[in-house]
Amino acid sequence: MHHSQRTRNLSAAAVCLATLAGLSDNAHAQGETGFLRGRGKLDLVTSWNRDTYDDFFIGDSPFAPRIGGTRRDVYSLYGAYGLTDDVDLIANAAYVEAVADAESFLLSDESALQDLTLGAKVRIGSERIGAGEASLLFAPGIKLPLTDYADFRENAINAPGHGQVDLRARVIGQYHFDAGPWVALETGYDRRNGAPADEVPFNLTIGFNVLERLTLMPFYGHTFGIGETPDDSGLETSGARYDRFGLGAYWRISDTYGLSGNYRRTDEGRNESEGFSLGLVLRF
Repeated sequence: MHHSQRTRNLSAAAVCLATLAGLSDNAHAQGETGFLRGRGKLDLVTSWNRDTYDDFFIGDSPFAPRIGGTRRDVYSLYGAYGLTDDVDLIANAAYVEAVADAESFLLSDESALQDLTLGAKVRIGSERIGAGEASLLFAPGIKLPLTDYADFRENAINAPGHGQVDLRARVIGQYHFDAGPWVALETGYDRRNGAPADEVPFNLTIGFNVLERLTLMPFYGHTFGIGETPDDSGLETSGARYDRFGLGAYWRISDTYGLSGNYRRTDEGRNESEGFSLGLVLRF
């Protein structure tokens, strides 16, 4: 396979990790990679993402109250367009449905359009090192609420999102071996203009082909909050620090179509969830 075509196929696999969690507050989006679409190329991904908590506790105290389980479905539409060979423009919109096992004053069913995320990914430079190529990219972004939904303070757990504008600045380092496997590390700073604390994410993704058309991508992410929130009750800081690990997969049906999926587990102190995602990738 020609190198540029192989890279484009790998970028389709990698784009799934950025979309399978819906890029939403509570879904904890996966990390970006160093792959770019290429000038004039467009990727569209529609995905369904589900995360489930069997039990949810407010705060990390051993005496924190249990308020029952909840299920969260995120339906998202993601697009990435290659403005040049070194610049991608990115957009993502999400619709959220959150369902409680048993409604209470802290936990009720919610559904709404959530957030619009706009961003770019810019290659700063790349260089041959050893048996592959190292690259460095900068990825700024902004997240905007799409509707005036109930925010996190009004419905502590099942609110569609935090309801504020986020400003994001990320850097991505990647090493792509000539033999095919690649490793990407993303970090940065998210300025959150509202109740939640600012966040610093670390996302590690490894990708490799096990068949010509099948790419597997184990991943790990750690995020921690920076600064104080208006309320230290635990409601608004829930989810500000978490670890996530899982395995993603991409099956390339053709150069135009592909199927993606992943399984993940998230640890937020006393709160643990598991989730999965399914996506359809269209490439133009």
